[in-house]
Amino acid sequence: MNVYIKEIPPTFIDESIAPRDSHIHRFHLMKGEVKIGKIVVVDEKQSMYIQEVDVVKNQRRKGYGTMIMEFAIEKYGKRKMSLISASSDSKFSESKLKKFYNKFGFKSRKDDQDFMERKADPYSKA
Repeated sequence: MNVYIKEIPPTFIDESIAPRDSHIHRFHLMKGEVKIGKIVVVDEKQSMYIQEVDVVKNQRRKGYGTMIMEFAIEKYGKRKMSLISASSDSKFSESKLKKFYNKFGFKSRKDDQDFMERKADPYSKA
């Protein structure tokens, strides 16, 4: 009898923070039953705001942050997206964080360098 372990690919689950009529959603990136990352978004009709992106410390540098951002862009990409590039992790510098968000089309505003925006993409799958 062959015994093997099949790795379960990471998936997202939606865990709304507020009542159903609210536009605030928390999506967890799950690997099996384990939460390895999350994104919190404020969903508005014409735009959306990324309130928080986080990957569990021992799971960083494995592509999960990229997976989270790609998920958000696939889900909300037809709308203008914005975020504040601030890190609570002292090891992750602001310049590295901005470079990370730049990969997904986010640009710093001239009047506020910490506020980043991504233009709506009418050709997005969202």
